[in-house]
Amino acid sequence: MGGFKRFCMFVFGLAGLFGVSALALTWIGGWTMQASSLMSLEGYFCTVEVCVLIAIVGLAIVLLRSIFTRDVKTIEVTTVDGGTISVSRDA
Repeated sequence: MGGFKRFCMFVFGLAGLFGVSALALTWIGGWTMQASSLMSLEGYFCTVEVCVLIAIVGLAIVLLRSIFTRDVKTIEVTTVDGGTISVSRDA
């Protein structure tokens, strides 16, 4: 896994955790009044919206990849003189 993909997954996970926990605090537990009053602050509300948007986009990408990604049976290693050398996953 490359560095950029790892970074994107980290941002997706962190934004998802923050967004879901910020929204859940307004419904559950002893923090209901405090979390609800934080939602009236424009900066906090925009931050929660952005984090939830990042989580929704990330979840859509993961869902589409799971639906449309094909199982690769062979891997092309190199091309030599117009032909390809490939290795099966069983090897």
